[in-house]
Amino acid sequence: MKFLVVLVLILVNMSSKLDVLETRLKNGVKVLIVKKDSPISAVAIIVGSGAFSDPFKKSGLAHYTEHAMFKGLKDAEHGAEFSKFTKMTGANFNAFTGYNTTAFHTAVPSEYLDDLLKIESQRFNHFFIEKESALTERNVVLEELKMYNNYDSYLLFQDIMSGLYAKNNYRNSIAGYADEVNSFTVADVVKFRKRNYVANNMKIIVVSNVDKDVILKKLNHYFGKIRKNKYLKKSPDTTVDVDYPRSSYIVKRYSSQTGLNEVSMFWKMPSYNTNKKEMIAMSIAASIMGDKACTFAKTLIKDKQVATNIQTLHNTTYATNEGCPPNLFVIEATSTSKCNADDLVKNIKTELQNLINKGFSKDELQAIKDEFKIRNYYREDNSMNVFNFLINIGINYSYQDFLEYSEILEEIDIAYLNTTFKKYMSRTPDAIGKMMPLSAQHEVKSEKNNVK
Repeated sequence: MKFLVVLVLILVNMSSKLDVLETRLKNGVKVLIVKKDSPISAVAIIVGSGAFSDPFKKSGLAHYTEHAMFKGLKDAEHGAEFSKFTKMTGANFNAFTGYNTTAFHTAVPSEYLDDLLKIESQRFNHFFIEKESALTERNVVLEELKMYNNYDSYLLFQDIMSGLYAKNNYRNSIAGYADEVNSFTVADVVKFRKRNYVANNMKIIVVSNVDKDVILKKLNHYFGKIRKNKYLKKSPDTTVDVDYPRSSYIVKRYSSQTGLNEVSMFWKMPSYNTNKKEMIAMSIAASIMGDKACTFAKTLIKDKQVATNIQTLHNTTYATNEGCPPNLFVIEATSTSKCNADDLVKNIKTELQNLINKGFSKDELQAIKDEFKIRNYYREDNSMNVFNFLINIGINYSYQDFLEYSEILEEIDIAYLNTTFKKYMSRTPDAIGKMMPLSAQHEVKSEKNNVK
């Protein structure tokens, strides 16, 4: 399948590996500083608002604001300083927007950490953008939308989210819709920033070899005056509508590129913080099922020969971006040339029920636990791996969540795994979409407005 789903597993037991300071600035901004022996320092500034916070008829405003923040660096008085800094250090300023998160991240040689924090603080404390630059950036976003609309995976993703989350903003495109993006003004960006880019909705992560207390002092100096918003409206946990309007979903389609049928099946799951142990168990289940040696995949691909490829994924994180649905268990399959989509769905359901009845084996569970431990060590071994891991969690998780993962993982035995799997996967997905041309589906959804 070409539909991209990013699996981000919380795989950490870093208590003996990392020197961490987790605290708040004087104005309430959350801070996580990781001391790591490396000549490179990495900084992430995370805002706890994304596409879910887009106002009515302003889909894509959070994403557009992310773009505008870069123009703001160049337009303000410190623009020349920014350009000089990037040329001198090779710094790569980057960012992403998710449903509940917007993150800005940069890595530089450690001797330039103070300069980086100063520059970042200027766009967060003294944002300014020229009207002409705002228009230019709006056109950049519109070009992005045109590009996205050429990707089946993007259109499929929109179909899935609108089907699963019909009554809230998770159903809308993070990048927005052209007619609504065209209406954006500088005033919209300023208002969105004033409401969401506030101290009680931010987290700063720093991975560096610079002393932690020195970094904390610098963060208070540069970011300690960002104001709070006591009326901040935060995005809800996706668990709030886990069973409404439906708890599961199927999309069937024909790929003109491969000449094969493709099926994506989705089950809503509670968020990680709702039930950590159950969600870790479902991540284990997804990892086992995605292995071609597993009976589930082996039967469909080798024995019945109805599928050429099987993928099973579970995303447990709260911070999600385009292509990474929040809190979903996913089965994706591509048919053989002799199997149609309906027969593929029928066979998947049959083998899934067989797996529910039979359960996983102790050997399969132990193999995945061992694999998780190997990945865990790799993440701890490099400061940038640690940084990339931390940035995807968002502002609602603490370092303690990281430490708990391995402990909970070890507690899961085969009985608990099979009971949890049966609990969530016994819900039969609804068949929706049925080969509708993806372009037609997207045209319909582009007329839909936000629900607040």
